[in-house]
Amino acid sequence: MIINIDKYLIHELNDAGFDLTYDKMIYIYQKSRKRLDYLNNIDMKRTEEEKLKKYYNYKNQF
Repeated sequence: MIINIDKYLIHELNDAGFDLTYDKMIYIYQKSRKRLDYLNNIDMKRTEEEKLKKYYNYKNQF
């Protein structure tokens, strides 16, 4: 899920009891994209797409 991080979101989060700033949110987002399980998920999806492309290219040859 991708969300827009803007001043209104930060304001609502702070009103709800979270102590966040725009810079903290950006840091958290960037750190989450470097997680090993996230990277493995991306690689798995890419591999699956490549396999499907190869299959359909092979199938369409006949």
